[in-house]
Amino acid sequence: MAGTWKIIAAAALFLLAVREETAVRPQAETVTVFLETAVDGDRAEEICGAEAENGQGTSVCFWKEESGVEIFCRETGQNSRICRLFTEGNTELLLAGTSLLSWQQGSCYLDAETARKLFGTGKAEGQVVWSGDKSHTVRGTFESQERFMMCPARENGEAAFSACSLKFAEGGNLRGQAEQFLMRNALTGSVVEFTFLESLIRNLLLVFPSVLAVRLGLFLLEKKGKLRFLPMGALAVLTVWLLAGNLSVPADMIPTRWSDFSFWGTWWQSEKQNLLLILQSPMGAVHLELLIGLVKAAVYGVGAGVLIL
Repeated sequence: MAGTWKIIAAAALFLLAVREETAVRPQAETVTVFLETAVDGDRAEEICGAEAENGQGTSVCFWKEESGVEIFCRETGQNSRICRLFTEGNTELLLAGTSLLSWQQGSCYLDAETARKLFGTGKAEGQVVWSGDKSHTVRGTFESQERFMMCPARENGEAAFSACSLKFAEGGNLRGQAEQFLMRNALTGSVVEFTFLESLIRNLLLVFPSVLAVRLGLFLLEKKGKLRFLPMGALAVLTVWLLAGNLSVPADMIPTRWSDFSFWGTWWQSEKQNLLLILQSPMGAVHLELLIGLVKAAVYGVGAGVLIL
């Protein structure tokens, strides 16, 4: 009986891991570039327009963070310190459901916890929040680990963007495509991408079904009779199919020539620099949510496998 409850608990953990990984996968397909030289609002708008017209399907969103900004509600008298995120371009890359933000001047999106503090409710659509002498109408709220507000950069004439997020219509080597974007727009910067981390987590999700298959195989092996080999063979085929069909290998981990023996050393150095940059650079609320989701998926996935060992 105890074994049955362990399997049920492990299955529940596995489903949680799949849910977390599925939720962060679209964000993991987005590349972030921390620019060496800040880009002003006019130049950012020009680049966004050019990328939309060149037919390559590249979505762009420039952004800039300002921490420690005080916002308040005049009606309730409540105030809060948040991180303000100025944007130019496709804000869907940063927060789903905000595609109209660029066209809604005087608008913002606010995290639900800050909304509850200012207005007494996490559903604050239509409420007005103030920052200094500028007002913003809240168009929507969202759950977040970090207190922050997103608003269009055109309302701040001095906005100079320190980063941009990119999403490409085609998969493949995201880092290579990001570097091409920088070259054709005469920009320089450090590329941060989560391809390897997301692939690693996706592969960790295979731990639970693999361990479960092994346990079932051992259980069948203990049974007597020749008929046990039929379900064991079917289980083995199913396991191999599951692993072969779902094992995730990033495109940049595959060398163009197998005789290129220096490829792996170069790849590892590049990935190590990428991981260090993730840890050292200003991650922002978007990266924070992504990393939390990846950690949750890893913990749930590995936990499910360990529970039935």
